[in-house]
Amino acid sequence: MSAALLAKLTAKGLIIDGSPMGGGIVEISAADVAASLAFGNLELWAYKYSLGKWCADAEYIKESQGEVEHLTWAHYQPKVKRVEARSISVVAMFQAVGGYLCPHCDGSKVVRIATGLVACKACRESGRGPLRLSTKADLMGMSRQGYTKTWDERVKWAESVISGWEQAGLTHMYRQFSQEEMAG
Repeated sequence: MSAALLAKLTAKGLIIDGSPMGGGIVEISAADVAASLAFGNLELWAYKYSLGKWCADAEYIKESQGEVEHLTWAHYQPKVKRVEARSISVVAMFQAVGGYLCPHCDGSKVVRIATGLVACKACRESGRGPLRLSTKADLMGMSRQGYTKTWDERVKWAESVISGWEQAGLTHMYRQFSQEEMAG
């Protein structure tokens, strides 16, 4: 399993025919992803978050968000109340799992030019883009200035926790699929 194929992993599996809209053969299914995560020594929250994100398991996303809330609250206590930690975790998890559609390709991962369709470079073919500060502030229910002054640093901290889980999950899957390839 190459890193390039693993980079195309979605919640629906992996499409390898190269067409931007799918319709090809799925080489790595959600069941394969779940099985690869189950083997080895993957940290609990990296496991749960990875199952939630790449196997489209909403229950694990919800549990992971609860853990981010708890970690944020514990990290910033007594400056952050529990309800504020919940808002931070919602924004951070939304960014990590969903985000918003890329404005250049409208989530299609391709851009139409005169000669046809090309891969969207703005979102690196993910179809998603980072949340703007104003959107994060809206999700937190405050002004952009208030968000930037107080909450941006805290949301970035929560996003870094989630990013660590995601990286651990991807590294773990890469190793598992590489071992399968070497054994096969």
